[in-house]
Amino acid sequence: MASSVCLAKYQSIAFLPQLGFLAPAGFAETTLKPLFEEVPAAASGLTWRHENGRSADYFLPETTGAGCAFLDYDNDGWMDIYLVNSGKCDFLTPDPPLGNALYRNNRDGTFTEVTEKA
Repeated sequence: MASSVCLAKYQSIAFLPQLGFLAPAGFAETTLKPLFEEVPAAASGLTWRHENGRSADYFLPETTGAGCAFLDYDNDGWMDIYLVNSGKCDFLTPDPPLGNALYRNNRDGTFTEVTEKA
């Protein structure tokens, strides 16, 4: 099963003070109304899936979720996504090996996997 992404859209610019910007006069903070939309993997391009290497012993690393970073890896001014998966350790030798993934932002709400290229 492919993953999906939840994107937030804001109905106003009242969230700007939270980012260190001043909102124009007349915008009350109560106008902040985020809307969330689930975007299927087929539409977003994000098809990566986390595998935690679960064992019967429940070691501490198994209890943590996947890692994620939003960064501009290609210096185009748009946030790209790096996703971290589990890997080989004392209690897990995945076959095939699990991998991390880097997705380039296509600037239209979709992403392209560029792990091998990068």
